[in-house]
Amino acid sequence: MSKQFNLPSVEEQREELRNRTIEASEFYRILHIGRYAFGKTDIVSRMKQALENLGHTVFDFNTDDFRGVVYNPDRLTGGIGPVEIKLDQLKPILKEFKPQIIICNAGGYTFSEEDSNWLKDLGFILVGITLSDPDVFVGTKKFAHRFDYHATNAIEALNMYKEAGINNTIHFPPFAIDRSFIETEAVARPDWNADVVCIGNAFNREDRNRVMNHLNQSLDVKVYGTGWEIPGAFPVSGEDFFSAARAGKFHINFPATRAGYTNLKIGVFESIANGGILCTEIFEEMEIFFDYGEEIIGYKNEFDLKEKIEYYLAHPEEAENIRRKSFAKLVEKHMWESRWEDLFAYIRQDINQTQSLLNMERYSQIGKLIGQKQKAAKVIIQGYYGALNSGDDLILESISHHIKAQHPNTLIMVAGFNPQAITLKQGFYSLPRTDYYRMDRFIKEADLLIYGGGGLLNDYSFNQSAGVPDFFDSITNGIAGMGILPTIANIHEVPKMYFALGVGPLTNPEARKFAKFLANQMDLITVRDQHSKQLLESIPGVQKEIHQTSDPTYMLQYPGTQLAQEYIKQHHLKDNLILVSLRDWRDSPEFFEQNIATYLDSVLSESNTSTILFLPYQFGRGKSDDNNIHERVSMLMSKHEDTHIYKHNGKYDEFLSLIGYAQAAISMRLHGSILANRFGVPAIGFNYDEKVMAHYQNMKMEPYLLELDFKLNDATTKYRELIDNRRELVSKLNEAVKQETAKSAKTFDMAVQLLKQGINRHKEIYRFYPRQDLYEI
Repeated sequence: MSKQFNLPSVEEQREELRNRTIEASEFYRILHIGRYAFGKTDIVSRMKQALENLGHTVFDFNTDDFRGVVYNPDRLTGGIGPVEIKLDQLKPILKEFKPQIIICNAGGYTFSEEDSNWLKDLGFILVGITLSDPDVFVGTKKFAHRFDYHATNAIEALNMYKEAGINNTIHFPPFAIDRSFIETEAVARPDWNADVVCIGNAFNREDRNRVMNHLNQSLDVKVYGTGWEIPGAFPVSGEDFFSAARAGKFHINFPATRAGYTNLKIGVFESIANGGILCTEIFEEMEIFFDYGEEIIGYKNEFDLKEKIEYYLAHPEEAENIRRKSFAKLVEKHMWESRWEDLFAYIRQDINQTQSLLNMERYSQIGKLIGQKQKAAKVIIQGYYGALNSGDDLILESISHHIKAQHPNTLIMVAGFNPQAITLKQGFYSLPRTDYYRMDRFIKEADLLIYGGGGLLNDYSFNQSAGVPDFFDSITNGIAGMGILPTIANIHEVPKMYFALGVGPLTNPEARKFAKFLANQMDLITVRDQHSKQLLESIPGVQKEIHQTSDPTYMLQYPGTQLAQEYIKQHHLKDNLILVSLRDWRDSPEFFEQNIATYLDSVLSESNTSTILFLPYQFGRGKSDDNNIHERVSMLMSKHEDTHIYKHNGKYDEFLSLIGYAQAAISMRLHGSILANRFGVPAIGFNYDEKVMAHYQNMKMEPYLLELDFKLNDATTKYRELIDNRRELVSKLNEAVKQETAKSAKTFDMAVQLLKQGINRHKEIYRFYPRQDLYEI
């Protein structure tokens, strides 16, 4: 530290912050709803990031990714509400994530009156944040009462809410900055250097243009945004924002709002966080946060401002003292982490002790607000999730449920194929799997990356692609495309594992080499059957121990028969269900569908009390919808009236209830056989893939496996034997399932041990490393 300065330099203070631990006093599960209009530099994004920095388990629901969830018939903008969130579409998230607190952050976001009451009845704590008061008061006063706690940025708005009869509003100290924003690395842009900068918009803002035009007459000035009269202005966001802000010595802030109010604004904190010397008009509220003349520069008009900037340019040591003092005050007093801690402390005290803001009935609904003592763990699960496949969906649910059973404060994040399905149908936090620049951050902050389960290590797609070059190109599926995220995790030393993986076929020599490359990066490899273990061990150079466990769906619990009985009654089905699950398979014989139709007619002839229920495991579109082949086969049957096609609605409790209720299953889907057997239902399968044979060997049910070109008499005989020997087969299945369940449980035990290693490893707060080449021509 130089003798003429009492504080370290801004960069030294920034580095000290990077090495500091800042965590919440207790950790909550929070559903954070907001929109990040300006990317990761957006204030709402920064507030969410601070929640994560504190260690809370945060489900980040960015409405830009799910626009159909927003109900805004009046097209309200600028933070004016009400803009309602459609609760029905969020219910899967509530069921899976189980938040304690739901935060609607700015944007005029709220729930309808009816939906707010529904959420309150279930004990969820509703918090609304308004960041643009008093400008948006005209809209917010209509819905602020729907929240338990409503926080406003403006002190002057408190009385406005009270006069409107709204008594749940508290002052949330306006604006701050989160630590990862402060710590961010920025690309140096010497060509952007300037004595004076202003980042913001000047459209219809004559006052802003007047001041900046005056400064531009004799000072080196750059402006960023729209509406500026100074030539060369352009808007900046993301990495460009940091580069522009770090390149300016003096930052000009305009506190006046469009509605004519004078407010403290987020730009104050962003400027100081980027090492700028803040220059702002003199107003009383600012003095609560920073001292004029000591930590910031105050001015009366453009002439006064120009004179002061010229003075400090001539006295750089005095300017540097101001810079260092304001940065130190920012870190000590004005980070979002501190703001959130203060807000939660207030809410916690009101709920658990003083009970002064809500009515007593509401306090009774909430109970106590008690957080976890262990900070959030983050687990990324990568697989063919969100592809509307029941087997994969249920694998995901099983993995999530049993990891959280052993480590409750875990955020499950899914790197799959369809974010809409992953989040809005199953309720999981979906990741941008193919955006590797964004995924780098999620992976680096994760405590564990799980690859699987399911049959993800095969050469089906490899044989139809460019092979190894796909790993470096734009291919996003197959073992090449799906191997990218584990490789990033390996570079960042994030614990990673194959979770009960199905392996094979792997006959392509190049695919086997690539499988070796991927497998050797793993910290733990578990496979679901003996065939997969032997196949992976047969590849020369695989150096990892291969643990044989079992499919994760063996850990699923049966939801009972009630839902199945209700479904049967609703659709007027015969009580004796025979489940049939078919698929459009590329290697099916020419007359496969007609043969199946004839076979199913013969099955129905065995009993006049049976219904064939076609149960789809793939329910997408075109060939990705099993019900297409189900409809064709059903229409080919003479006993068509005794069939029914299940329309998948994503309600897996009903789906599983029907499986366990059935008398028998005939399945061309692996998990059609696994789940039937799991719940004590004997199944006849089709030997279309190595993984199916492996399952039937595990169950000791090989005699009940048909070839695709099966003989009708043989197939009918097998079905008759299965029904005649059902009691003995169920007993044998239950014993085999017991063994498979025990093996499956070991996978979860090993995963949790690996997760603990990830939690205990040293992790720094993530900092952005912008791409330098973005700026090179």
